[in-house]
Amino acid sequence: PTHDQSRVITFEYKKHEKSFKVHRKLPYENLLHVVKINFGLPDDAAVVLFDPVANCSIAPLATTDLWAWNDSEIPKYRLIVRSETNKRK
Repeated sequence: PTHDQSRVITFEYKKHEKSFKVHRKLPYENLLHVVKINFGLPDDAAVVLFDPVANCSIAPLATTDLWAWNDSEIPKYRLIVRSETNKRK
């Protein structure tokens, strides 16, 4: 039997939610890249994940941490974004 290594996760940005089916072993930086593209964010945007349940920002080492740190069946994280190009102006 094949074990499905993917899980669903939801991200919210400016009150818009999008769900993603993600392989648990996908490198975290690759996940952020996909999320930025889907929300129309620039590649150089600095993204921090905020866990509304725990009421804190998180800094995962790996994509699997996003499920390990959240008891929800489908964890949801809010995106906090700062564009690097805006910072330089």
